[in-house]
Amino acid sequence: MMSGTSLALDAAMNAKRFALISGLLYVVIGLLSFLPSLSTLPTTLPRLRLEASYGLFLGVFPQNVINKVALTAFGLAGLIAYQSGIRHSLTYARAVFLVMGLAAVLGAFPLTNTFFGFWPLWGYEALLHGANALLGGYFGFATTAKAEPHVTRA
Repeated sequence: MMSGTSLALDAAMNAKRFALISGLLYVVIGLLSFLPSLSTLPTTLPRLRLEASYGLFLGVFPQNVINKVALTAFGLAGLIAYQSGIRHSLTYARAVFLVMGLAAVLGAFPLTNTFFGFWPLWGYEALLHGANALLGGYFGFATTAKAEPHVTRA
């Protein structure tokens, strides 16, 4: 049976692993999404005010330059959080929860699913943001709530 301190450390280390793994994935996906050969441009995409690098990444995820830069930036932030320690990894996981959760909610409504014409958040992109938000919430809040309260101040 784990002691309270080791349980708290294990929960915090999960946040650190989350920062590393999601950071690596976001950087790789963000950089790959800039390759034109991995995106398609169907004629059925909604018009945007910012259509730079606009298309369906892997034929499924609507993205423009904002998505691609944001994914890469989130990835770099995750890697920096991992290197900076447990407290920064927890903050990163919570930021993923909040930002990706907001993007998923905005993507769910026709009025905001293109973020006023600048950022495509609809379809599978909204679902992916929602899944990422759930993971960020789990590693940023739920795992530490099971452990000792002092973990959030670590």
